[in-house]
Amino acid sequence: SKHGGGGAGPKRMRARLDWIASVPQTKAFPKRFELDEGRASSSGATRSGYVVGRDPKTSQLRLDSARYPCMISRSHASIRWKTTNDKDKRSQGSNRSRSEEGYWEVVDLKSTNGVYVNGRLIRSSRPKRLKDGDVVVFGLNSDDSEFVFRFLQTPADEGEDHTQTYSQVPPDPVVLVKRRKRAASRSSSSGRAKRRNTGKNNQKNTKNDEVHHHRDLRRRRRDDDDGDD
Repeated sequence: SKHGGGGAGPKRMRARLDWIASVPQTKAFPKRFELDEGRASSSGATRSGYVVGRDPKTSQLRLDSARYPCMISRSHASIRWKTTNDKDKRSQGSNRSRSEEGYWEVVDLKSTNGVYVNGRLIRSSRPKRLKDGDVVVFGLNSDDSEFVFRFLQTPADEGEDHTQTYSQVPPDPVVLVKRRKRAASRSSSSGRAKRRNTGKNNQKNTKNDEVHHHRDLRRRRRDDDDGDD
């Protein structure tokens, strides 16, 4: 019975972050980071969750880059298990513990370069709920982003079935607009340069024709003078 003393609670959810960036790591960090709300304390996570950052003393998921040393803040973000309020369920006789139900969320800990979920910058200190398959970027979201992860979630008693690899990261809409403007500007500049080069070539050809014409006239005059002699 669901409402009896021996009823089974909801399944615990096992989650992880898989590294999916399309650029190589410049400093080693885990390509897979397991998240388990049931083993949070034994995994070294704090009450606020798993800390993602550059500081080896406070970060459970330590990220650092040789190419961009300050891309990740010392305490950049937190990934934590949020328990849901099920007072209504307990008032109806449910025996499920509040700690058994909830969801994973990411929080930007006032980092310098932000956190992106599915290409959108999340607000600092405002938790963002994570869903299975979400792409999370720590630091700036660009083509050469090094810290790109996919959030995957499955029931704890099920085997892993997420074997697909990913290389495409949803671009930041603002960055995408800037790229399109730059591409349009380059195309326009290229067109103007081609027209300038074409004009210069035409002028050069005209000058060459004039030079050849004058040379022919001079030859004809010399031939006429020789004939008179």
